[in-house]
Amino acid sequence: MGMKKTKYIKIGFIGAGYMAEEHIKVFHKFKNVELVSIFSRTYEKAYKLKKKYNIEKIYKNLEDFCKSSNIDLLVLAVNEESLFEICKKTFKENFLHLIEKPVGINYEQSKLLNNFAKKNKSNILVSLNRRFYSSTKWLKKQIQSEKGIRIINIIDQENTITPKKNGINKVVIENWMYANSIHLIDLIYYFTRGEIKKIEKKIHHKLSETKYISCKIIFSSGDIVNYQAFWNLTAPWSLSISTKKNYYLMQPLEKLSYKNNKSHNFTDVAISEADKKFKPGIFNQNFELINSLLNKNKKFSLPNIKYSNKLMKLIKDIYF
Repeated sequence: MGMKKTKYIKIGFIGAGYMAEEHIKVFHKFKNVELVSIFSRTYEKAYKLKKKYNIEKIYKNLEDFCKSSNIDLLVLAVNEESLFEICKKTFKENFLHLIEKPVGINYEQSKLLNNFAKKNKSNILVSLNRRFYSSTKWLKKQIQSEKGIRIINIIDQENTITPKKNGINKVVIENWMYANSIHLIDLIYYFTRGEIKKIEKKIHHKLSETKYISCKIIFSSGDIVNYQAFWNLTAPWSLSISTKKNYYLMQPLEKLSYKNNKSHNFTDVAISEADKKFKPGIFNQNFELINSLLNKNKKFSLPNIKYSNKLMKLIKDIYF
């Protein structure tokens, strides 16, 4: 897979749910990686993953994991309610962290964790896998050479009715935009240039559990983002970018097509095999991270906790 065979990267995992396994699936495929430890509050789930992916050791409590787990990388994928207290303990250890978003239930908690990371000089990276889609990376590279402003249109759809029925914590549901809209709002910073000059926002409709939010974000570069969010209403997740010469459409986000100003026909961009085989973006993201560790490169391509806190602030500015 193109990795240098200089050493083995020892990885430990906290969490044994869906996203934890998506990361484990990918890391399990890399030659220069050892899956050395796992801890979860649900021992049975952790045990299944240990057996399935040949993880060396399972821990029954977090304290033992932190003391005994000799790892280079900690992958932290737990629910929003558990994250804060776990981070307060693991940030004190000399682990490089890869944390599933969001890092905090809301902006206020994110800010506390960012400050705690600073205090402990913790190296914290954040998994924002949609910026590592093959479609996203292709589009980012393509528009680099296109001059002029970019008009970016984002459609977000959020469902809080199902999580309520499934017994998700009320505080998490009240802060659902941090947990789920973060996927799309991250792409605002990813595709724009300059700094935010102005945010114009409106709630056009709010009745019971349904609402429609629109927001225009204007950047110093001239780039404009139109963000629309349909809460408990029907709409597709999508992102489009208009430049002087081309129109690009990601709908769904892992698929990309484009047309130029001389044609009505769209051309599809091929999806990578990795994005077909694994959860899209996870393979590219984790591959880049392991390569950086093997090559002892401290300039990781993944977003860090400082950026994550900036992103959470933008979410707050849009919604509150």
